[in-house]
Amino acid sequence: MRKRYILLAIASLEILALPAAANIFGGFEFSPRPYVIAAEIPVNLPGQKHYFVSSNSPFAITVQNLKGEVKTEVTITGVFGQVEFGRAATLAQPERSCANVNLEEPIIFVSEAPTSDQDGQVIDRSIMVSLFFIDSPEAQFTFMPGDKAANFDKAGSCNSLDP
Repeated sequence: MRKRYILLAIASLEILALPAAANIFGGFEFSPRPYVIAAEIPVNLPGQKHYFVSSNSPFAITVQNLKGEVKTEVTITGVFGQVEFGRAATLAQPERSCANVNLEEPIIFVSEAPTSDQDGQVIDRSIMVSLFFIDSPEAQFTFMPGDKAANFDKAGSCNSLDP
């Protein structure tokens, strides 16, 4: 009989503790880890690189082993060869930008938003980013979530946006 009262007391205490536990866990907010997927499109043109980019957060692009101007063009939707991209892309910002690179590894482009906030296939949520620069075979472009770019300096602006 005593065991029954002890079990009833323990169950009552657990029921009373539920609102406190709900307050503790109610303060947590789940959000997916930021990611950026960048797939280089093979194009054999000197001084040009093209990428399909999909992200669930704002993103940044840095460059290594390059000095001079880097012009960036963003295409939200379109067809490249036989590949249709961007049907669900929603990135809204200037379509062109230009960075004057004179630092070791500067940020040359920062998006203001994710490429899409919708579900679907990656290619449907992707945009095309085209980079135009003085031909440098050693140039390496890196795409990263915007929150990871805080430790990088931003490159200065160019005078011209013509590719």
